[in-house]
Amino acid sequence: MPKTYYYCELCDYMSDTHYFHVTHSNSKDHLDKCKKYKDNIIQDEETLNIFRKLLLDETKIEYKNNNELCDTVIMYLSNYKLPFDKIQQLKIKNKQFETSLQG
Repeated sequence: MPKTYYYCELCDYMSDTHYFHVTHSNSKDHLDKCKKYKDNIIQDEETLNIFRKLLLDETKIEYKNNNELCDTVIMYLSNYKLPFDKIQQLKIKNKQFETSLQG
């Protein structure tokens, strides 16, 4: 069975222990990135609606407001537990997406 890692997509932070992952989640750098992400995404109604639909399909929970929805999205993006190769695939896809936006 491949070793799994904790991964924060917002910060591109990876750890092989839960303790260090929790420590990262409480770090000033992580909290600042979460705030910036939330400030940006909360202004983008189209993206929020996509997240709302995806999360509703996955969790069957209807989010009452955009703040609650953003907090849930951030929680998901900050708490992956994946094998190393899947994290690498995710990083490659994110890089391709960023490149396409610059394009």
